[in-house]
Amino acid sequence: MKGREVSAAGTETALIGHAGVLCPVRESLARGEGARIPARVARWAARCMWSPPLRPWRIAAAFAVAVGVDAMQLLLGPLGWVGADEVLDLVAMVLTIWLLGFHLLLLPTFVIEVLPVVDVLPTWTGCVGLVVAHRRRQARTK
Repeated sequence: MKGREVSAAGTETALIGHAGVLCPVRESLARGEGARIPARVARWAARCMWSPPLRPWRIAAAFAVAVGVDAMQLLLGPLGWVGADEVLDLVAMVLTIWLLGFHLLLLPTFVIEVLPVVDVLPTWTGCVGLVVAHRRRQARTK
């Protein structure tokens, strides 16, 4: 069910029914359960969770960013320079979200990259590969 409701208290809530919001919400709607959240939050979440269509140039650019950041972090060493690793991770996350859209897999990758020795692993490249594979699978099932 899509639309808006006004509760007895006068607060406006939105019934989320459009694709592009959180996956658990979408799945609960597929089962017929209604998720009610404030309309303002629903609009903000829809903008954040929107994912652009996968194009070859977007995929290539996302992989280039991921491989480049992973290579720079490898060259910096396991301890890196003060703050340089974190700035690279932030740039990688922002560019990946801009190119592929937000995906929940980006959050643990960003958190893992804060750990000192783990940031030498190619986590951004792996994450981009998983996000692209997941988006392609979603596109095939629609």
